[in-house]
Amino acid sequence: LEADGPSEEAPVHYRRVEEGEHQKINSHSYTNRCPKERWSKAETELFYSALSQFGLDFTMIGYMFPNRQPRQIKNKYKAENSRNGKRVDAALRTRTSDGQHYRDIISTLDLADNDEDQA
Repeated sequence: LEADGPSEEAPVHYRRVEEGEHQKINSHSYTNRCPKERWSKAETELFYSALSQFGLDFTMIGYMFPNRQPRQIKNKYKAENSRNGKRVDAALRTRTSDGQHYRDIISTLDLADNDEDQA
């Protein structure tokens, strides 16, 4: 049996971790966890607007939150669905197809950018 492929193995890159006096190493030391950040009320309202516009398309919702990781958006949906399931269902049922909703979202994002620039 012969297999075509690279004749040499690809180099393996290891990361050296030194355990200090106050640093403990366990299985979570090597995971890529996303940071937990609180969502502001304005971000939560924008999240519900995005749900009503895009449904459960988290990729599209992610474009509205450039400072958030996809996992954070999915976790937000899970948390809101368990806390405010009726509101999530209402947002998913009332999907709009007019352009006014997009204009409202863009103006909200522009206001948020201006607030961050002034801070």
